[in-house]
Amino acid sequence: MTTNIKPSKLKLKCPNCNSELLYIVPYELDKEIYDKIVHKDGLLFFAIQYVLDDNNYSYSANQTYLKDIELDFCLQSDNGNIIEIVEVKMFKTDRPADTQIGNIRDAVVQIKKSVDKLVEIDLGFKTIQHSLVTNISSESVYKQAKIELDKDMKDYNIKLYTMNDYYIKLKG
Repeated sequence: MTTNIKPSKLKLKCPNCNSELLYIVPYELDKEIYDKIVHKDGLLFFAIQYVLDDNNYSYSANQTYLKDIELDFCLQSDNGNIIEIVEVKMFKTDRPADTQIGNIRDAVVQIKKSVDKLVEIDLGFKTIQHSLVTNISSESVYKQAKIELDKDMKDYNIKLYTMNDYYIKLKG
């Protein structure tokens, strides 16, 4: 006898009308998991945070500058200088390629605007590596976005990563 049967395989029928029964399985997520799911930066933020911690990177999260600029992660050298800024973006992935490319484009524009403002406080922000990590998994979308945004990405020292690519970068 097996007890590992998916409820969707049961196909229970109503004893009165013989139509298929709908059912609800009540459960509650652990509060810590729930809070990470509904966090404004999404689960990807916590995945990156985990990888940074796991690889002993020194960083600060959710740094605010000039009241309106929030940097998701600022990776720091041993002496506390910022050596990389990581921006995390979660997008709906069930969209056409051109929409996903547009989302990446919007994120790059947002980074450019932030850098332009940050340079007013410290010129060093222009040369700091900016990494954009998204949940988009389509290589063709990334390839096309990199082609379209090449000049801006070079001018502003922005690199575009999938989560897997960024993980490999950190491990390397």
